[in-house]
Amino acid sequence: MSFVIRKLVEESLEAMEAGEFQDSCLEFLPLWDDRFRGLSRLGHTAAGKTRAGTPDLLLTRPDSSQIGVQCGTEESYWKPTEDVTKWKPYLDANKCIRALKNLFEVVVIANRKISTNKPNTKAGLIGLLEDKTVAAVTPLAREDISQYISSTLHTPPTKRLIKKYFPDAFQVFASEEEAQRLGLGRSISSERPVDARTLIALIDQAFESFGHTERLKEYVVGQLVRCA
Repeated sequence: MSFVIRKLVEESLEAMEAGEFQDSCLEFLPLWDDRFRGLSRLGHTAAGKTRAGTPDLLLTRPDSSQIGVQCGTEESYWKPTEDVTKWKPYLDANKCIRALKNLFEVVVIANRKISTNKPNTKAGLIGLLEDKTVAAVTPLAREDISQYISSTLHTPPTKRLIKKYFPDAFQVFASEEEAQRLGLGRSISSERPVDARTLIALIDQAFESFGHTERLKEYVVGQLVRCA
């Protein structure tokens, strides 16, 4: 099922316009790594529309160093160009490098996939920028986003993310989770007498805390034993 959800997430990503993708990155990146907590969006107007600006997302760290994020949505974003200085990821990263005075890291993230026959794309971008900055360069593509989401589906923050930005994927996930809830309830109630309301409440608590079926049942049964 996670494969289906991953494909639906990827389809939704590619359908996003620039502003929506920036918003999704603003919420995705702090889940992907804690170092991105505190990012704010620069590339938008008061009405939420995108506008020219660099970087799209910015975080100023307590030591005054900066993390800049450039978000790309062009269909051919990762496609190499004959002149590497006109390659979109390179251009975006360079803009960020020139704009920020105390750069700690530049992130180039796009809602497009890197071709499977171009495995050196990320390494190539990092290499091209070695003489431009001492900051870390982090390229992220569509598959990085979808892989993270599909591998953390049962965590509350990821649930909130897919519900907000990937409604088709969330619908499939919610159906799967509901079936899992019913199966868990039947399994436990067949093994021991239990009040239905208590069981439902404990199952809800378990799903808020754990992402694996064995932990779900272990938690619910443990709570029932304590309350007996």
